Amino acid sequence: MKLSPRTDTAIKLCLYLDVHRNRLIQRGELAYAMDRNYTEVGWLLTDLAKTNIVEVKRGRHGGFRMMRKLNEIGVAELIALGEQEQGWEFTECDRRADCDCIMTGACSLNAMFRQLQAAFMEWAERWTLADLSNPQIIENAGRKAKEWADIIKIGRTHTQDATPVTLGQEFSGYAHQVSGGVRRLKESLYG
Repeated sequence: MKLSPRTDTAIKLCLYLDVHRNRLIQRGELAYAMDRNYTEVGWLLTDLAKTNIVEVKRGRHGGFRMMRKLNEIGVAELIALGEQEQGWEFTECDRRADCDCIMTGACSLNAMFRQLQAAFMEWAERWTLADLSNPQIIENAGRKAKEWADIIKIGRTHTQDATPVTLGQEFSGYAHQVSGGVRRLKESLYG
């Protein structure tokens, strides 16, 4: 599954606006910070304002700021907002109206992907934006890495079996990836 750049930008916009909660941010600054087109950011901010996530103040000294706290904004809400334009495009039939696949009408692949989408969104509804910056996630993964240091599992690389590793090594990698992602996100938000 791949989320659109629009969804990614919506999440980052909210995190950026939350960090700068004490002031109004102009669209140009947001477009620059997100490395996105000025117009694209404007459309996204309009959609965020319609859902009462972002407040808009018009005029010469206007700008945008967060209306809601991060713990009040569901990840699923932002995914639904971000994916509304393009929609979920899993298969060729989703991407092209003139799909000439020989399976058209008899294929159950789209039904399977719709079930996966529903399960993914159900999972995403359990998370808020505040959860994405929760340091306990990293601590829990680190604790599990130590706890499961002796449990051996099959390693995987490029969808093939590889050298066996321990479950602890796997969770140590998760902790490292999450902490690196949080660090990079903070660096991009705080400068």
